[in-house]
Amino acid sequence: MLDAHPDIAVVEERPLVAGLIARFALSGRSYPQGLVDLPAAERAEMRGWYRARMARFLPAAPTRYAVDKMPLNLVHAGLIRSVFPEARFLLALRHPCDVVLSCFMQRFHLNTWMASFTSLDDTVRLYRAAFGAWEAYADAHDPPRAAVRYEDLVDDLPREAARILEFLGLPWHDAVTRFDEHARGRGVLATPSAAQVTQPIYRTALARWRRYDFAMNPVARSLADEIRRYGYEQQEQA
Repeated sequence: MLDAHPDIAVVEERPLVAGLIARFALSGRSYPQGLVDLPAAERAEMRGWYRARMARFLPAAPTRYAVDKMPLNLVHAGLIRSVFPEARFLLALRHPCDVVLSCFMQRFHLNTWMASFTSLDDTVRLYRAAFGAWEAYADAHDPPRAAVRYEDLVDDLPREAARILEFLGLPWHDAVTRFDEHARGRGVLATPSAAQVTQPIYRTALARWRRYDFAMNPVARSLADEIRRYGYEQQEQA
């Protein structure tokens, strides 16, 4: 949706922030402890390194915003805020049980992070740890941020799109509601959701976890705090 706006370019899942973390090792610093006293010169060097590599994936025409949509960047919000103090954060939310189920059902290539998705219990632990890290950084750094819920997007895409664009200080553009046409025009998409983003808005994935109550009810109980914190408790009671 955002990439369809002419003032925004979205980079698919690329390990650019992971590259920033590797810069700490090169300088002999530990991460994340080294964030506390990171010199301005090193921050500037990191900004240049990141921008040079991101430019490889951006269109030739400049845009006002470049969006790094790697989902697990939320656990590195402190680093991002330190290196890019002007950065804005869009937190994409979905019912915690649907997030856990979706990650568990994806056929990811195994690595240190994705290994957590080989069991529901480990997926729950990673979900809780990732959002716990995000909340700690958000409390400490108070970055400009807006949350958008998947369920609200499905319910009223123009309303939510307008709210996000207002947060970014951008004018309305009709293309954002025709994101599927834009996505099909991009060719091959390097994202697990490629098949979904090339379709118009659909409702069949709402509360999908309820189709698997036999396995997901224990997950819902273990994520009761997160379900309440992110505003899904009323949905549970409906």
